Amino acid sequence: MKAVLDHIVINAFDVEVLLRFYSDLLEFPSVRLEEWKQGQVPFPSVRLNEATIIDLFPAKLWKGESNAVRDSTTLNVNHFCITLEKGDWDHLVKKLAQHNIQPESGPKVLFGAKGNGTSVYIRDPENNLVELRYYD
Repeated sequence: MKAVLDHIVINAFDVEVLLRFYSDLLEFPSVRLEEWKQGQVPFPSVRLNEATIIDLFPAKLWKGESNAVRDSTTLNVNHFCITLEKGDWDHLVKKLAQHNIQPESGPKVLFGAKGNGTSVYIRDPENNLVELRYYD
């Protein structure tokens, strides 16, 4: 069987803040941004590669009928990992440092889908834990 991760969904408190983080800072291109701003689609996304996107759900999509609100102590996901080429990884780690974003953990060698790789863990503006990794 051959499988590929198609997308993950982040329940966002502030979609615009997360878009700036993932598109501007981490340099992943936005998908359907203008359509979302014009109210034509319910959420925007950012593209990691030709096969994988991150959907950013605004609160109206995840509060549901109960109007339950995710607070800052509730885990939306434990973490997710984005694999990069080493040069891109180096670039982003330096860029994050320039924006005073220090790794919460790492760099350290950890096991992943392709064996051992070097990772750092950072927090996005809504406290989601993001692992940035490269494989040798």
